[in-house]
Amino acid sequence: MMTEEERDAWALFRYRLISPLLDPAASRADKAAYYPFVCDHSLTAPTG
Repeated sequence: MMTEEERDAWALFRYRLISPLLDPAASRADKAAYYPFVCDHSLTAPTG
């Protein structure tokens, strides 16, 4: 079972992943380019 701190860390991790897509100032092209960018870079999960 996760602690509240762990749940918060995972929630922030997921938010950081999707936040560029939620930015109303980001163009459609920027949003489309984001997915390949994320796929090409290593992500560090809250568990390390």
